[in-house]
Amino acid sequence: VQTCALPILDDTLVNVMLQNTLVLLGKVPENCPMVVCLNVTAQQLVSGKIRELLCSVTQNDTNILQCIEVEVVETDAIRDYQEACVEVKKLQELGVKVAIDDFGTGYSGFESLCEIPFDVVKIDGRFIQNMDNCPSDKVILESITNSAKSLNMLLVAEWVEHVSQVDYLKEIGCSRIQGHLRSEEHTSELQSPDHLV
Repeated sequence: VQTCALPILDDTLVNVMLQNTLVLLGKVPENCPMVVCLNVTAQQLVSGKIRELLCSVTQNDTNILQCIEVEVVETDAIRDYQEACVEVKKLQELGVKVAIDDFGTGYSGFESLCEIPFDVVKIDGRFIQNMDNCPSDKVILESITNSAKSLNMLLVAEWVEHVSQVDYLKEIGCSRIQGHLRSEEHTSELQSPDHLV
């Protein structure tokens, strides 16, 4: 499975970005499944706007919706956990996966994991980069992975650059990695893959 991450969507650009997503997904061979990740703010999630746009642009096509992962970014606080939970469940009913991005930084904290049934936890790369040099980062990394696994959430490790990191991340339960070990940065946002470990 390959994933492509798209930048935070400004409301005026959402339709164009989602149309491009449909074109991209249409070019992917059936034997090479792809997940397209859309970065959204907490406000965009809670308002229901993302769900409405996904339904409109995809015409509720479950084959397309199941290839989309909505990533809630860490820069915006979730102010209404109850509404966020309702929206996450509605997206999940459509087949869309929901991730919390850059977990461990900004507003992406353990309270969110307790309150919202995310499918995926994306661990911020600072904990990956420093895990061999900073014992506290390794302890925090293990705490994040243990918590997410206990809640049946998939784990994605960001900023992975070395094979030794992959080996350790597999050992502690990460199911996907993202970083230069798998792919250098591309000029097109539609070509930034992360892969299964």
